[in-house]
Amino acid sequence: MNSCRLIIDSPATGSWNMAVDQALMETADKTARSTLRLYSWQPATLSLGYFQNYDDRQGHAESLICDCIRRSTGGGAIVHHHELTYSLCVPSDNRWSKKNAELYDVIHRATINTLKQWKVQAQLFDTHHSSSRENPSAFLCFERRTPGDVILDSFKIGGSAQRRTKHALLQHGSILLSKSIHAPQLPGITDLAPCKINTKEFSQAWVASVNQGLQFEISPGELSDKEIASATAIETNRYATNHWNKKR
Repeated sequence: MNSCRLIIDSPATGSWNMAVDQALMETADKTARSTLRLYSWQPATLSLGYFQNYDDRQGHAESLICDCIRRSTGGGAIVHHHELTYSLCVPSDNRWSKKNAELYDVIHRATINTLKQWKVQAQLFDTHHSSSRENPSAFLCFERRTPGDVILDSFKIGGSAQRRTKHALLQHGSILLSKSIHAPQLPGITDLAPCKINTKEFSQAWVASVNQGLQFEISPGELSDKEIASATAIETNRYATNHWNKKR
């Protein structure tokens, strides 16, 4: 069974969150260590997919007040507010790095299985679930649909993206917990579920479900001093700069 470090971070800015994910990806490369990280965002932040144009955010009025950063992964824009965000970094010699398509499925099924504990029935999206809410060219990621996304009452409530280097794989994604004033068109789990779901209890159950699916030996950990120093440099030189965030 492969070991995996679990990091549960305090809320942080978008530039720091993206810098930490990149630093962990480099750690996976250099140390052959896998890391599962849970985090949130403060203040509420709009993240653009790598290929999106910065000026396109002007068309989404509700999120204009939010900080804006650019991810290293593709896809549509995400309003990070009332959500659970995760990242999983695995080295290239880990079996999940070679099963990157299956990795989406395992993580998203973990979300579905977790919701079943509250008798909430979500499902994976496929082309047979197409509806009027699907908009492949939408600015917001959660108005788009990709096979394997997590759907609840025809609304997307979970999605992920990947980035691969020669030596490591990063997968990160969002689970929409509740509606944000910065994206009022997108209901979350607590808006759609017939019962109340405690965020802390959901997170703990989700980690257990992910662990079962990945068959990892997960143990609590924290960022090392080297990783903090690396993330600080990455944030300063990339994710906190207009050169990166407004590059398109």
